[in-house]
Amino acid sequence: MTNADVRLRALLMDTIAVHQKSKITASPPAVMRDKKYNDQYMVQIAHRASLPEITVLLHASAIRENGLRLLKTGHIAQGAELLGKARRIFSEAVLSEETRLVAESFQYPAEAYLYFTRGEQTEAEAALITSIGLCQALRDAYDHEIEVRRIHLARNLIRVRAAMNRRADALDMGSHLVRYLEGVEECWPLHDFPMTRPPDHLLIDERFALMDQILGEIALLVPPGRAMSRRLVASRAGWLFAEDKPSTGEFAAVDAWLAARRAAVDGDASTFLVHTRAFFAGGRGYLFRAWRELTLDLIACCQYIAPDKPELWRNLDDDGVGNAT
Repeated sequence: MTNADVRLRALLMDTIAVHQKSKITASPPAVMRDKKYNDQYMVQIAHRASLPEITVLLHASAIRENGLRLLKTGHIAQGAELLGKARRIFSEAVLSEETRLVAESFQYPAEAYLYFTRGEQTEAEAALITSIGLCQALRDAYDHEIEVRRIHLARNLIRVRAAMNRRADALDMGSHLVRYLEGVEECWPLHDFPMTRPPDHLLIDERFALMDQILGEIALLVPPGRAMSRRLVASRAGWLFAEDKPSTGEFAAVDAWLAARRAAVDGDASTFLVHTRAFFAGGRGYLFRAWRELTLDLIACCQYIAPDKPELWRNLDDDGVGNAT
């Protein structure tokens, strides 16, 4: 074993130790679930709409949620039927313009998911963009707080565009959303949908929870070990991975994650371990999915550097990811 190999193994062991220590001391974050956030939003609407309108919204919402559950378990026809029923319920009711916009803003994303599961990605993209426009109309006309939903919907566009084989567009959009969440408002990626007023203030945990969703999509776009990933990271669309990316102290963990993923894509084990160690040293926090993805990358690195030490990657198990081989 060469001196370089010894140093690399030492760096690997140190990175593993940091990972294990941080995992043990990490407290689970109060993860921002989509349904939980939507329920909170509906509670806010209850103070603005009449009782008959709220009854219609809740009835349509319950049926729509059942439809989505069916779609997610592969029952496409039955799920589609329930989504259609949900739309009929609020479309046939007498609603104020504000309440109708709220209903539509929830219906279109559900229909986008239906289109996505059926491989109708053009329709899925159009439905998501329509929903983002509706959210902004609610903000402009009725002062609704829609920033979390707007970013979440934009994040869903990343996956849809990747499925359309527009991976460079998807990565560019993900890159802009990361910078937007870091506070650079001009990086909002949908230029046809600018805000007419400054966006709602986001709490730091909301920013990180949304950031984690976006980093998860970026991880799917540029998995290590593929020539396609190397081309994307090296392209204009992969500008967020550039070494001269402006650093923001509050989001240093995000910078470390991006640098580690770039090194993994490039096959640079030493650089990967340096940045991975920095990421894990900060703890998991709200970056749950980003932590999981980088743990998988670390497992692969273990298998490459120390194939004779399977106990290393087996001990990395993080919510079951350590069993990946």
